[in-house]
Amino acid sequence: VNGFSPSALANSQDLSEEDKKAAQALAQAAKAVSNATPSEDLVQTEVLQPDMLPEKRDEVRDWASRRRKLEYWFPRTTPITVNVAMYWVLEAAQHDTNPNSEKIIRDGCDYILQVFSEGEQMKDIAKKQQLKKAMDSTDLVQVDSLLDGLLGELRAIGLEGNARALETAAREQLFLTGLKKQDPRMMVDGGEGSKWATHYVNTVVKRLYGKNGRQGFLRHLASKLLDNYNPQD
Repeated sequence: VNGFSPSALANSQDLSEEDKKAAQALAQAAKAVSNATPSEDLVQTEVLQPDMLPEKRDEVRDWASRRRKLEYWFPRTTPITVNVAMYWVLEAAQHDTNPNSEKIIRDGCDYILQVFSEGEQMKDIAKKQQLKKAMDSTDLVQVDSLLDGLLGELRAIGLEGNARALETAAREQLFLTGLKKQDPRMMVDGGEGSKWATHYVNTVVKRLYGKNGRQGFLRHLASKLLDNYNPQD
């Protein structure tokens, strides 16, 4: 589904032998839902609305302060969380004619990706620790509620590459965190029947674009199959 091919994964050099076996198991699960008819009320993604989404209105904002905070995010006593950075980028995209907006969007997107990866490619230990603090303090419920709006605004101003990178990282983080918390929305056995299977494939599996998310799904599926999970149920 959506380029997520079990046979292709089984031959991938990025997967361990255990993961390749799980990929073969995925084929069985995919077959179980291939003939299912999508249900309108299930296939649509549920978007949690925050108390007040940003609107395209003229009001006083300290754009320069936001720009400086994102540009010079280290060192800071209180790290900028992903949900705050997303809100700032979203508003900057809505007001893209503001002279500060371009830099807020560019630095904000870069910062969000660094927080999600917790500075994986960085050598500076202090910076990595601050990024981890930012991730630990991030409200993932707000991330989930802001994500679709942010992606839409970025795409509306021609920033498809930024949107795709953020979507990949954010959905991967939401999925892997959901698995750790045993959120049934993220678990392959979180529901029953063909409607649930269709819903899960469309709202979870199809949206895992990154390698870590897809490998995480395969490991999750493999563990459920080992626990006698039947994908045809």
